[in-house]
Amino acid sequence: MIKIGGFVPFTTIDFPGKMATVLFCQGCSLKCPYCHNAHLRSFTDIYEDLSWKELVGFLLKRRKMVDAVVFSGGEPLFQHDLLSAVTELKDLSFAVALHTSGADFPMLDQVYEHLDFIAMDFKLPYEEYDAVYNRKEHVLSSLRKITSGNVSYEIRTTLDPALLSPDKVIAMAEFLRDNGVKHYAVQKCRGPENYNVDPVKASVFFDNRFRNALQTVFPKVVFRQ
Repeated sequence: MIKIGGFVPFTTIDFPGKMATVLFCQGCSLKCPYCHNAHLRSFTDIYEDLSWKELVGFLLKRRKMVDAVVFSGGEPLFQHDLLSAVTELKDLSFAVALHTSGADFPMLDQVYEHLDFIAMDFKLPYEEYDAVYNRKEHVLSSLRKITSGNVSYEIRTTLDPALLSPDKVIAMAEFLRDNGVKHYAVQKCRGPENYNVDPVKASVFFDNRFRNALQTVFPKVVFRQ
């Protein structure tokens, strides 16, 4: 069943309009330097004493408070049993959201129709994906699936100034717009304690010229701190 590396019992920020429980799935092939969950990249025995049955029991006991479950990570799409987990929760009348990088399109294709919300991270200019993540075609296929379907979604980019210049982010936004994206957010980089973000370079997040240029591409872009 699902390999869980941790969970947050209650959140109002990970699934718009819902009180949700977030499940952090193990396993991820990406190595984003600003990741807060780098310990989840490998499949381990973390929380091996917390079974899927116990998690479902936890949710059922809190049904009056929790109406949704978010699969985050790590990369949830690398979970072989994701489909059965999602459908079980749907059968119990929970709404289900997915936070993903789109790194495994076949799995996304399987679970898509059972989801209520998807947040997909678009991390780099598309042409750089193969050099860094070797998941280029999966990412594009996932993006097109999400933008052409009827499940609510948000595509988002974390603006790490060590990796992305303002010009790169604008180019990424143009690529996303040209591939049908309507809902886009740019997030300020807040790395873990051992990852230092240059405050001078990071100030570009608040730069009016950058924001105005991005808003010419996406007039309703969300800037999230």
